[in-house]
Amino acid sequence: MMDSNHVLWYDAPAIEWTQALPIGNGHLGGMVRGGEKSLVLDLNHDELWSGLPRDTTIPGAADVFKKARALALTGDLKGAQTLAESDDFHGDWSNCYLPLGTMRADLRVDGAATNYRRQLDLRNGVQTTQYTLDGKRFIYEVYASHPANLIAASILCDDTFSADISLSTRIKGTITAEGGNIFLRGECPARFTRSQGDGNGGAYTYFDEPDMRGIQFLAGLRVCADGVTEVRNNAIHVQNATMIVCYFTAETSFAGWNKHPFLQGKPFEEPVKRALESLTLEDYGEIHAMHLEDYSGFYDRVDLQIETETSNAHLPTDARLNAFLEDDTDLSLPVLLFNYGRYLAIASSRPNTQPTNLQGIWNDQIEPPWNSNYTVNINTEMNYWPVLPCAMPELAEPLIEMVRELAVAGRHTARVQYDAPGFCAHHNTDLWRFSTPVPGAAQWSFWPMAGAWLARHLYEQYLYTQDIDYLRNTAYPILAEAAKFLLHLLIADENGYLIIAPSTSPENAFCRNGERVDVDKTTTITMEITKDLFGNLLNIADALYLRDETTEAVQAALPRLLPFKIGSKGQLLEWSEEYDEPDPHHRHCSHMYALHPARLIIPARDKELAAACRKSLALRGDDGTGWSLGWKINFWARLLDGNHAWELIKMQLRPARQRKNHSYANGGGTYDNLFDAHPPFQIDGNFGMTAGVCEMLVQVYGKTIHLLPALPDAWKNGSVKGLAIPGNCRVNIVWRDGKLKSYSIIGNPSGMKVVCQGVVLV
Repeated sequence: MMDSNHVLWYDAPAIEWTQALPIGNGHLGGMVRGGEKSLVLDLNHDELWSGLPRDTTIPGAADVFKKARALALTGDLKGAQTLAESDDFHGDWSNCYLPLGTMRADLRVDGAATNYRRQLDLRNGVQTTQYTLDGKRFIYEVYASHPANLIAASILCDDTFSADISLSTRIKGTITAEGGNIFLRGECPARFTRSQGDGNGGAYTYFDEPDMRGIQFLAGLRVCADGVTEVRNNAIHVQNATMIVCYFTAETSFAGWNKHPFLQGKPFEEPVKRALESLTLEDYGEIHAMHLEDYSGFYDRVDLQIETETSNAHLPTDARLNAFLEDDTDLSLPVLLFNYGRYLAIASSRPNTQPTNLQGIWNDQIEPPWNSNYTVNINTEMNYWPVLPCAMPELAEPLIEMVRELAVAGRHTARVQYDAPGFCAHHNTDLWRFSTPVPGAAQWSFWPMAGAWLARHLYEQYLYTQDIDYLRNTAYPILAEAAKFLLHLLIADENGYLIIAPSTSPENAFCRNGERVDVDKTTTITMEITKDLFGNLLNIADALYLRDETTEAVQAALPRLLPFKIGSKGQLLEWSEEYDEPDPHHRHCSHMYALHPARLIIPARDKELAAACRKSLALRGDDGTGWSLGWKINFWARLLDGNHAWELIKMQLRPARQRKNHSYANGGGTYDNLFDAHPPFQIDGNFGMTAGVCEMLVQVYGKTIHLLPALPDAWKNGSVKGLAIPGNCRVNIVWRDGKLKSYSIIGNPSGMKVVCQGVVLV
């Protein structure tokens, strides 16, 4: 039973990329695949991006914005949209996250493999493959060590064998052999010109001029073996070995979002050579032990068990997914998916790395979907929803650092694009902290609310950790800058309410006078983010015993903000008025931001608004892309409907096939390797599901801890240990027959009330 919660396994090699198994240490990522006679790793580095630092603001854009605002306030919404979409307002596209290359180890053996098994054990972060070939028993073991900052791969055999090991890349690079190691020297393109439209594709350009050179990198591979090793034709050839160990690492010249990577880059060649030069076969055991200690220090913090009478753990994971489609009583499968989300977080986000992008750190495409960037109108935020409740606040540090940097980059954007103080960011960013609107439709490009949304993560970090120095020195200054921007944009409507005009609701549209329109006078999510930011800023000010000009302005503005509106069907309105919807089942549910991730609508307190959210979700429908399903799980958990949340988890567990192109029409699901299918692969749905399970098991509002607030009827017996809650506390819960059996709270929940299924316990 324990393996069913923690092990992905398969009885055949990975053919498609979404059948390969991911490893990572935050900086380095690998997708482990290959056939019966090869070990193949598709490699990534978190700093490998196209582009350079650049200014994409548009001089004079602030005047365009002011004209658009005036048109919106007088009812000319289409005119406001035309201005927002014009070349006089929007900038360029974000840059692309790029694949590093591929490592191959090809065995020189004959025959067909038998007794094949490959697996990823989430308890130790190690991928293993075992089979018999040509009468010899082979075992591969691959993992990414954070302490050693390298990927280690071993090939063991009960007899001697030979292998050829090589590196390759699809971006600009050269392979050389030096001192028995092989090195890949490469360069990222300095310019990416994206194809027009909402999707993908484009062209890369390299330059010879020093001021136009992109990120430089060096990747190194050292091979140690107990056989004869020879470097030939820039590859490593091993003969008559019973054990081969490959050590891989890489570094880049990237020195910061505002530093030129060629002219101001950091040293990158010497660190790689130094890391590899002294490694031996005997070092493998120590590196493995350090990896296990480091990794398990995160993974072991939480343990979820849901008792099940039937389990298909004896089936390969891909077959298990297919079986679940017909029989959903295998309750250890959603536990496996929950744990997989925790694993992916540990593997893709560590202190001093870049935050997880649309695909975490795993990308095999030169022109990845949506540039594999940071889409900050929901997707990047969703990536970090589970790290705090799963008791891993350290993993949020890359996101916090990105917001800190956006707060600097976004000041220039706020000033040029809006003639405003403070900072803002729009719906995309990248390694260079791009913060201007992209080209194309206003429904995605015209949305300067990302900075304020991201700022709520900084406040949540304090709620969970109670780090008052962090609150004073990091969170408060950034929230205050975000608030200054929104305060400047507020304007009174015809009824005296303060609104931000014009506004959009990502990435939706409405019908007005027979026309499809993207831009409204204001939108619900715009006002929700504003209310949430202002309330959080005032809470911080209270915690710090601080009052200043910004907090005074926020306190005065907060009660004047436009209130929520409920439509004729009882739904929470998404727009300033009740319009017809061209896509009533749209994947975004942005207007329920107040329900989740914010806590502006609390079902026990705000019954009418909670009912309006429930109605809106019913009208939207359950289906959606992968991340949309993930968000809806959290919505239904907040609405205390565990059975509905469970239905969406089951929908997310639908088997999906790999697609090259994105698709909104066919609904999300799960690939063979348990990656989330947008489709194509986006990692946010994995994280959304894991966070949703946390919400089903414990929620905190103010001074009240709710245990098992959205427990599904199907989850009759189970337990969870180690979930974190605001207040720097941890929760353990045991339930039987759908009722609480016991619980404990570790920490100091002084003054907190504990409630379970309507009963006050403390």
